[in-house]
Amino acid sequence: MKYFLLGVWTMLLMAWSASAQNSLSGTVTDSESGETLPGTTVYFPDLHVGATVDGDGKYEIKNLPRGTFLVEADLTGYSRKLAKITLEGETHLDLELSYSVTEMGDVVITGNTGSVTRQVNPVPTIVINNLSGIESPSTNVIDAIAQQPGISQITTGSGISKPVIRGLGFNRVVVLNNNVRQEGQQWGDEHGTEIDQYSVNRVEIIKGPGSLMYGSDAMAGVINFLAPKPVEEGTITAELMGNYQTNNHLQGYSASTAGSLGEVHWLGRVSSKRAGNFQNALDGKVYNSGFEELNFNGNADLHRKWGFTRLFASSFNQTMALPEGERDSLGNFVRPLVVNDSTLDEVTVTPADLSGYTIGIPRQMINHLRIGTENQVFIKNSLLSFMVAFQQNRRREFGDPFDPSATELYFLLNTLNYNVRFRFPDYKGWQTSTGLNGMWQSNQNRGEEFLIPQYSLWDGGIFAFTQKSFDRLHLAGGVRFDHRGIASQTLWLDGDGAPTGVTDSTASLKFAGFERNFNNVSASLGGSYSLNEVLTLKLNLARGFRSPNLAELASNGRHEGTFRYEVGDPDLRPETSLQTDAGLIVNTEHLSIELSLFDNSIQNFIFAEKLRSVTGGDSISDPGDPAPTFKFVQGRANLLGGELAVDLHPHPLDWLHIENSFAFVNANLAGQPDSTRFLPFTPAPRLRSELRADFDKVGKCLRSAFFKVDVAWTLAQNRFYSAYGTETATPGYALLNAALGADLTTRSGRKLFSFSIAASNLLDASYQSHLSRLKYAPVNLLTGRTGVFNMGRNISLRLVVPLEFRVK
Repeated sequence: MKYFLLGVWTMLLMAWSASAQNSLSGTVTDSESGETLPGTTVYFPDLHVGATVDGDGKYEIKNLPRGTFLVEADLTGYSRKLAKITLEGETHLDLELSYSVTEMGDVVITGNTGSVTRQVNPVPTIVINNLSGIESPSTNVIDAIAQQPGISQITTGSGISKPVIRGLGFNRVVVLNNNVRQEGQQWGDEHGTEIDQYSVNRVEIIKGPGSLMYGSDAMAGVINFLAPKPVEEGTITAELMGNYQTNNHLQGYSASTAGSLGEVHWLGRVSSKRAGNFQNALDGKVYNSGFEELNFNGNADLHRKWGFTRLFASSFNQTMALPEGERDSLGNFVRPLVVNDSTLDEVTVTPADLSGYTIGIPRQMINHLRIGTENQVFIKNSLLSFMVAFQQNRRREFGDPFDPSATELYFLLNTLNYNVRFRFPDYKGWQTSTGLNGMWQSNQNRGEEFLIPQYSLWDGGIFAFTQKSFDRLHLAGGVRFDHRGIASQTLWLDGDGAPTGVTDSTASLKFAGFERNFNNVSASLGGSYSLNEVLTLKLNLARGFRSPNLAELASNGRHEGTFRYEVGDPDLRPETSLQTDAGLIVNTEHLSIELSLFDNSIQNFIFAEKLRSVTGGDSISDPGDPAPTFKFVQGRANLLGGELAVDLHPHPLDWLHIENSFAFVNANLAGQPDSTRFLPFTPAPRLRSELRADFDKVGKCLRSAFFKVDVAWTLAQNRFYSAYGTETATPGYALLNAALGADLTTRSGRKLFSFSIAASNLLDASYQSHLSRLKYAPVNLLTGRTGVFNMGRNISLRLVVPLEFRVK
């Protein structure tokens, strides 16, 4: 490690004196009227620098490197303008913006050697701007993106969500927090994503293997959560946000400050949430389903002629109730009651137990700390990027009624991420980069119970990627080699379940130590071809890779929040996939259509299969805690599906948007009988239709006003893994949602505050998502219904108050 860091810093010192004497300046005007457009943001996504157009319509960005980069100009009410510019000396570029009701000008930085527009990127992607101002009620950062075509979530109540991309989730999706790979025991069914929802402004989602840039686990895709861009030079801003949701009485608050003074830029935020028990028409309030959060995050940047350096830190702290769904004979939820030191009873919960914000047991506490540095250095026509980050994830689970403070499970996961990338000078239009990234990781058990062994993990990958845009054709591709090693420790337990040595006469083997090494070559090749200004065709072929995680290799136990006892297999082989993506984009002034189709074949697909006893019932590994036993096994899987999005803006009603999307995936295990034919946790087909009205100005004091109503139809899921009662069919359902909001301004246009009112499930429909883990909670003995239903009607009220100070 020390030699690696020494080599990187040596390269940085060699480039320290390399000054960037290039600049970009120009004017920004309306394409029709020719009037200047003050307030337009001109920004280089690859360089993290930009400027705001002044009152005369002019801008200037200094201290830029030589080379060819993508620049974007963005102003509310206008179509985003994108241009490739070669910087050399004092470069001039005038930009014209035009009003457009369709928007396909999103820039994608995730998974590329340099920024590229989404329209020409051959890899299927989704870009969500202004996630922090999302117009639908959501309880966490994954819930906020789960309505996008091809994106779903595995949920445990209202607080825990795991992302699913095209039918694959868990360790097959890589989540990035501002380009840093998030590591937090994501193998667990009830382990959510430890990212502050209010800190995210933009999301980029790769739908397909991202192993080329991110190595193991990016088989299904990559989700990159990004913070807001730097504020305008010479300003200091602050923002206060409040959110209240009626269903579970969620209270969310966030305060942030950002500034840009000369070469120094900063952003800081503190956020909090707390929610009580969620409710629906059939279950009423669901006992022990609340949560609370307190989060801190921020960064400080220094921009100089040689490049920039950023220091960042975040702290995510969450306490999460884990609903079990146990009920009495009258269908009421029950909770444990300690009668004496050795006797435990169950009692019906009271109205007081269901109200308020009390979190009972079982529950989990998560503390996720992240600190690091990101650097970029200009070396003549090249670019050197270097990132190193440390993460510590503390996950504690409590489930002992006799001692509620006892940590039954306590995982302490330390991760050191590193990423080095070198972008070569452009050669005949080819943009090429090479680099290496990976992580070192160790996990310790500090609890009273042991689900997985202590282990250490190290991995690294070296890659090369190139892309070029011709007149109508864009090509992109690359290759990568990965190595991952895992070493697991042996664990012996004495008669009381405490760690001991092999010489103890009462000792029994809980985990056998082992070492495994996995190697893989990943690759991607694709292109897009613009037949004309309206139609673009895309094709991409990618190979993905995922090594088994520790839970799959070595699990031996049950933990709170799950309904099963899990057993691993240390001989599992790595998964490899081959995915073909084909798509087209039609983009006219009043209509946009996007079609994406995929075929994903996975060798050695790993999944949990329920075991049967010799008598035909559930296999019970621990009679003292009779949960059914599941073992991780492998097969060959094929996933076939796609997404269709149609966005219509009928002329002359350009303020009216009619948006429709459809997504489906058919996921099979090859060579299996009907009961084991379909993959577990496969999302049902989903159709969404939205009618939306946007108005730049309403009256004298309302700006950016909107109103929308949408219906989300989820079809029945009759393709499920039925063997051994692992899954059951799920009926279809439809949810009606609506929202409205606007900015309240002074007559001069200064924003006073933004407000929105959004409602989900307006008709209070009773339904169970096929990906809800509470669907398999115990049977309600009164009604005969299995499990807990999803959240009912929820109305969200949101208020944002901005403050801005200009520094001369």
